[in-house]
Amino acid sequence: MKKTNQLSEAAFQLDGKMPLKQAIPLGLQHVLAMFVGNLTPLLIITGTCGIASGEFAELQLHLLQNAMLVAGIVMLCFVRPWEYAVVFDKGTILATAGVVVIGTAVAFSLYLKGVSIVGPFMGSLLGMIEPVVAIIVSLAFLGAKFHIMDFVGFVLILGTVVALSLPKKE
Repeated sequence: MKKTNQLSEAAFQLDGKMPLKQAIPLGLQHVLAMFVGNLTPLLIITGTCGIASGEFAELQLHLLQNAMLVAGIVMLCFVRPWEYAVVFDKGTILATAGVVVIGTAVAFSLYLKGVSIVGPFMGSLLGMIEPVVAIIVSLAFLGAKFHIMDFVGFVLILGTVVALSLPKKE
Protein backbone atom coordinates (compact mmCIF):
# COMPACT_ATOMS: atom_id res chain seq x y z
CA MET A 1 0.00 0.00 0.00
CA LYS A 2 1.36 3.40 -1.00
CA LYS A 3 2.00 5.85 1.79
CA THR A 4 0.36 9.23 1.20
CA ASN A 5 1.25 12.43 2.98
CA GLN A 6 -1.50 14.80 3.95
CA LEU A 7 -1.02 18.53 4.35
CA SER A 8 -1.18 19.62 7.94
CA GLU A 9 -4.18 21.64 9.09
CA ALA A 10 -1.85 24.63 9.43
CA ALA A 11 -1.61 24.77 5.62
CA PHE A 12 -5.19 25.99 5.49
CA GLN A 13 -4.89 28.63 8.21
CA LEU A 14 -3.72 32.19 7.61
CA ASP A 15 -1.21 32.17 10.47
CA GLY A 16 -0.63 28.40 10.59
CA LYS A 17 2.83 27.01 11.38
CA MET A 18 3.55 24.24 8.88
CA PRO A 19 6.29 21.63 9.21
CA LEU A 20 9.37 22.50 7.13
CA LYS A 21 9.07 19.38 4.96
CA GLN A 22 5.75 20.75 3.71
CA ALA A 23 6.50 24.48 3.87
CA ILE A 24 9.69 24.40 1.77
CA PRO A 25 8.22 22.74 -1.35
CA LEU A 26 5.11 24.92 -1.14
CA GLY A 27 7.25 28.04 -0.72
CA LEU A 28 9.44 27.14 -3.69
CA GLN A 29 6.34 26.43 -5.75
CA HIS A 30 4.91 29.84 -4.79
CA VAL A 31 8.11 31.71 -5.70
CA LEU A 32 8.37 29.92 -9.03
CA ALA A 33 4.72 30.64 -9.80
CA MET A 34 5.20 34.32 -8.93
CA PHE A 35 8.25 34.66 -11.18
CA VAL A 36 6.59 32.89 -14.07
CA GLY A 37 3.24 34.60 -13.68
CA ASN A 38 4.77 38.04 -13.26
CA LEU A 39 7.68 37.98 -15.67
CA THR A 40 6.71 35.66 -18.51
CA PRO A 41 3.89 37.83 -19.95
CA LEU A 42 6.20 40.83 -19.90
CA LEU A 43 8.98 38.88 -21.64
CA ILE A 44 6.56 37.61 -24.29
CA ILE A 45 5.17 41.10 -24.96
CA THR A 46 8.56 42.82 -25.11
CA GLY A 47 9.96 40.02 -27.29
CA THR A 48 7.01 40.24 -29.68
CA CYS A 49 7.28 44.03 -29.88
CA GLY A 50 10.99 43.77 -30.61
CA ILE A 51 12.15 45.57 -27.47
CA ALA A 52 13.88 42.58 -25.89
CA SER A 53 17.40 43.30 -27.08
CA GLY A 54 19.67 45.92 -28.54
CA GLU A 55 19.00 49.49 -27.55
CA PHE A 56 15.78 48.51 -25.75
CA ALA A 57 17.36 45.92 -23.44
CA GLU A 58 17.59 48.46 -20.63
CA LEU A 59 13.91 49.35 -21.08
CA GLN A 60 12.99 45.68 -20.73
CA LEU A 61 15.07 45.46 -17.55
CA HIS A 62 13.30 48.51 -16.08
CA LEU A 63 9.90 47.05 -16.99
CA LEU A 64 10.79 43.78 -15.26
CA GLN A 65 12.05 45.59 -12.17
CA ASN A 66 8.90 47.69 -11.97
CA ALA A 67 6.71 44.61 -12.42
CA MET A 68 8.42 42.98 -9.44
CA LEU A 69 8.09 46.18 -7.38
CA VAL A 70 4.36 46.48 -8.12
CA ALA A 71 3.85 42.78 -7.31
CA GLY A 72 5.60 43.31 -3.96
CA ILE A 73 3.46 46.33 -3.15
CA VAL A 74 0.26 44.46 -4.03
CA MET A 75 1.35 41.53 -1.83
CA LEU A 76 1.57 43.95 1.12
CA CYS A 77 -2.22 44.26 0.99
CA PHE A 78 -2.60 40.51 1.55
CA VAL A 79 0.30 39.68 3.87
CA ARG A 80 0.13 42.80 6.13
CA PRO A 81 3.60 42.40 7.65
CA TRP A 82 3.04 45.32 10.04
CA GLU A 83 0.65 43.11 12.03
CA TYR A 84 3.40 40.69 13.10
CA ALA A 85 5.76 41.20 16.01
CA VAL A 86 9.32 40.56 14.83
CA VAL A 87 12.36 40.16 17.06
CA PHE A 88 15.36 41.74 15.33
CA ASP A 89 18.30 39.65 16.49
CA LYS A 90 21.34 38.46 14.56
CA GLY A 91 19.54 35.32 13.32
CA THR A 92 16.58 37.27 11.96
CA ILE A 93 18.82 39.73 10.14
CA LEU A 94 20.94 36.95 8.61
CA ALA A 95 17.86 34.99 7.57
CA THR A 96 16.31 38.08 6.00
CA ALA A 97 19.53 38.89 4.16
CA GLY A 98 19.70 35.31 2.91
CA VAL A 99 16.15 35.41 1.60
CA VAL A 100 16.71 38.77 -0.08
CA VAL A 101 20.08 37.99 -1.63
CA ILE A 102 19.60 34.35 -2.56
CA GLY A 103 15.85 34.17 -3.02
CA THR A 104 15.40 37.43 -4.86
CA ALA A 105 18.52 39.03 -6.29
CA VAL A 106 20.34 35.83 -7.29
CA ALA A 107 17.21 34.08 -8.58
CA PHE A 108 16.12 37.14 -10.55
CA SER A 109 19.61 37.64 -12.01
CA LEU A 110 19.86 33.99 -13.01
CA TYR A 111 16.38 34.10 -14.55
CA LEU A 112 17.25 37.18 -16.63
CA LYS A 113 20.61 35.68 -17.65
CA GLY A 114 18.86 32.49 -18.73
CA VAL A 115 16.32 34.44 -20.77
CA SER A 116 19.10 36.48 -22.38
CA ILE A 117 20.82 33.22 -23.39
CA VAL A 118 17.80 31.31 -24.71
CA GLY A 119 15.70 34.30 -25.81
CA PRO A 120 12.30 35.53 -24.63
CA PHE A 121 10.33 32.97 -26.65
CA MET A 122 12.19 29.94 -25.32
CA GLY A 123 12.23 31.51 -21.85
CA SER A 124 8.46 31.81 -21.92
CA LEU A 125 8.14 28.21 -23.16
CA LEU A 126 10.27 27.03 -20.27
CA GLY A 127 8.11 29.16 -17.97
CA MET A 128 5.04 27.26 -19.15
CA ILE A 129 6.51 24.14 -17.57
CA GLU A 130 5.95 25.62 -14.09
CA PRO A 131 2.56 23.94 -13.55
CA VAL A 132 4.10 20.62 -14.54
CA VAL A 133 6.88 21.13 -11.99
CA ALA A 134 4.25 22.09 -9.40
CA ILE A 135 2.41 18.83 -10.03
CA ILE A 136 5.60 16.77 -9.76
CA VAL A 137 6.66 18.55 -6.55
CA SER A 138 3.24 18.12 -4.96
CA LEU A 139 3.18 14.42 -5.92
CA ALA A 140 6.74 13.72 -4.78
CA PHE A 141 6.93 15.74 -1.58
CA LEU A 142 3.36 16.36 -0.45
CA GLY A 143 1.68 13.09 -1.40
CA ALA A 144 -1.04 14.87 -3.38
CA LYS A 145 -3.46 12.76 -5.38
CA PHE A 146 -3.43 12.98 -9.17
CA HIS A 147 -6.98 13.18 -10.58
CA ILE A 148 -8.17 12.98 -14.17
CA MET A 149 -8.48 16.78 -14.51
CA ASP A 150 -4.89 17.13 -13.31
CA PHE A 151 -3.83 14.69 -16.01
CA VAL A 152 -5.82 16.58 -18.66
CA GLY A 153 -4.18 19.87 -17.63
CA PHE A 154 -0.76 18.22 -17.58
CA VAL A 155 -1.25 16.92 -21.14
CA LEU A 156 -2.64 20.26 -22.39
CA ILE A 157 0.30 22.22 -20.97
CA LEU A 158 2.86 19.86 -22.46
CA GLY A 159 0.95 19.84 -25.76
CA THR A 160 0.96 23.63 -25.88
CA VAL A 161 4.69 23.80 -25.18
CA VAL A 162 5.39 21.26 -27.93
CA ALA A 163 3.04 22.99 -30.41
CA LEU A 164 4.61 26.39 -29.79
CA SER A 165 8.14 25.05 -30.16
CA LEU A 166 7.50 23.41 -33.56
CA PRO A 167 8.78 25.34 -36.58
CA LYS A 168 6.15 27.31 -38.43
CA LYS A 169 5.10 26.06 -41.87
CA GLU A 170 5.08 28.70 -44.56
